[in-house]
Amino acid sequence: MDLLRHDVQAATERRMARMIIYARAGTTAFLLVPLVSWDRLATPWVVVGVALLAAAEAVWFAARAWRGTLHDPPLVWADVLVSLVVMTAGSRAALPHERNVVLTALLPFCLATSAVLGFGFGWSRRAVAAVTVLAVAWTASIYPNLTQKLVSDLLGFTLWFLIAVLIGRELRDLAGRTVLAQRLAEERQELLAEYRRRQEATRQRESAHRAIHDDLLPIVERVAGSPSLDPPT
Repeated sequence: MDLLRHDVQAATERRMARMIIYARAGTTAFLLVPLVSWDRLATPWVVVGVALLAAAEAVWFAARAWRGTLHDPPLVWADVLVSLVVMTAGSRAALPHERNVVLTALLPFCLATSAVLGFGFGWSRRAVAAVTVLAVAWTASIYPNLTQKLVSDLLGFTLWFLIAVLIGRELRDLAGRTVLAQRLAEERQELLAEYRRRQEATRQRESAHRAIHDDLLPIVERVAGSPSLDPPT
């Protein structure tokens, strides 16, 4: 049963890791969007470097998490660090009045890090602290373009984290229920097998009783009552 529980839980962790791998790979493509407006960037080569760094991290992230789990502090913290670099470098690469536009393209990549924290660390102090750092860093990166959109961005960091926490909790709870259901099914199979063994034993006893009563006893009585037998026999 312990082996079964481990297998089910490990399979659930792999599924969650692969969900985040897909999100991380998909959001990395957004880092190429600012290059479309090359002439509107203060330092366009910084954006190229950031995109290459993010792509390398996405490949490493996928390779490490594919057969493993998101309960991997080096994996999670590396993703947080890369997101902070993306924010800072993206902010410096854009002209002050264009930061909101450039960083909007980088936002999906950074939001995925909140989901990594939610799946990897769950509702914990270190996860909440990391999401807070991401939100503060995003605010600093987008400064001075502090518009209403900033509220939406910060809400995105919060919601991605909370949704990941809830989904992770539901999937892990489902894994536990699956283990419980399989254990109950095995117990029912054992009870059914025991019931069938007892039925077979009862059937054999009744068969033996009928054979003795119907076949053997009449023979014994007939032989014992035969006048041809002498007393010693």
